[in-house]
Amino acid sequence: MAPPNKRQKLAHSVSSLGQKGFLKGVVVEAGEDEDPSVEEVAVMIEKLLAEELIWKETKGPSFRGIYFGDSVRTQQRKKSEEQKRVASMAGQKNLRFYFQESSSSSSSSSPSASLEDEVPDHNLLSIEEAIDRLEEETSIGKSIDDNDKIEPYQLLRFLTLKVYFRMLLDGEKKMDASLSVATEFWNGKPYRATRIRQWADEFLLTGDLAHHQQGTHAKISALKDDEDFSSQCISWLRAQKPEERSPLLLKQHVESEILPKLSNVRTTISETTCREYMKEWGWRFGAHHKDVYTDGHEREDVVAYRDSFVERMKTREGRMSYFEGENMIEVEPLLEDGERKIVLVTQDESTFHAHDARNRMWKKEGEQILRKKGPGKGLMVSNFMCPCHGTVCYQDFEFGKNSQGYWTNSHMQDQLKLAVRLFEEMHPSCQGLFIFDQSSNHGALSEDALRATTMNLGPGGKQPKMRDGYFFER
Repeated sequence: MAPPNKRQKLAHSVSSLGQKGFLKGVVVEAGEDEDPSVEEVAVMIEKLLAEELIWKETKGPSFRGIYFGDSVRTQQRKKSEEQKRVASMAGQKNLRFYFQESSSSSSSSSPSASLEDEVPDHNLLSIEEAIDRLEEETSIGKSIDDNDKIEPYQLLRFLTLKVYFRMLLDGEKKMDASLSVATEFWNGKPYRATRIRQWADEFLLTGDLAHHQQGTHAKISALKDDEDFSSQCISWLRAQKPEERSPLLLKQHVESEILPKLSNVRTTISETTCREYMKEWGWRFGAHHKDVYTDGHEREDVVAYRDSFVERMKTREGRMSYFEGENMIEVEPLLEDGERKIVLVTQDESTFHAHDARNRMWKKEGEQILRKKGPGKGLMVSNFMCPCHGTVCYQDFEFGKNSQGYWTNSHMQDQLKLAVRLFEEMHPSCQGLFIFDQSSNHGALSEDALRATTMNLGPGGKQPKMRDGYFFER
């Protein structure tokens, strides 16, 4: 059985209080429809703060408690500021002295007093909808993964807003409701009452609260943020041989050559820091391979071609059939007069060798596996396929110097001609859309193409037979 997560611990600590429940929709026993009072919820939140949301020595190193601004130094600073403020205001009248209401105006209902509780028209949610959404956000499910999606501090803010919104529905003013909730749940800080009203406005406007950012901002700047430092390190790394690049050598170069020239910076750097900087600058440590494969899937020209290909396919998708359901039932397209159904035909190749085998296997300790040195005879398979019939045209080819040679563009053309004839027999009234994989062999030029690279500079020698060319004068 998996250990309880944070939210399940919160629910357990609240349930252990012996109350009716922890707000409606969170921990409410079956058959309970009444909401707990403000005093009951205050006791529950106090229990949460004491057991779950305050840092203890037993908590892990990554746990962060809620800071309420009540440290010794903060209290001393606020006390000193309050004393200075009181001393500076000696002999001055309070601002409310100039805005005292008369008895007649105070007894009558003022239109401005009711505007305080009105919900702006541009809000995403009403107060009732906000309470329903908060019920969902604070509900505890059976899945550990679902319960870990919300942090304890975020859960506490949602619970606070739920009580605040219910007080508004009961007729309380915004100021009175926020002060009451702040007093009961947040140690009575006036700033917290303001924050509760801001949270409420944000939740009504967006349907959610922004993630808590306390403790997530960097307090210092790193050396890599200095452009001069980064450019000098990258230039040095590029100048080194790949076999000689290492975080240790970078550390020695930085401490002896780069840091002394930069003012107001430290004169040492750790090898671990150099390793992390090298990773951020694009270097990776790994074994050397002889292959020359380069992943160019995200090159600008490849991405541009892929986007244009997708747009072209969308224009033809309406004339193609598709398959649905577990039995893959074919659904025919709705064609207009004069249109023909399009059938997609794809082509690809694959190569195999006689000595192909798995590189990772189960071996007994001390057992040595003897294998052939060479890959053995090679077999290439080229196949055209459609979604309705499967294989349209299949051809295998033994490649190699002592076999049938190597697969060239002429072989591809011969197979394509055969595939077109077979396609017309299988789909007599359809139009075929042939798609080939990206291969340089498929993009070969014709034998009589005008290519300067195959021409000899002088007379004699092997000369290609090219088609006629033309010169145009303006």
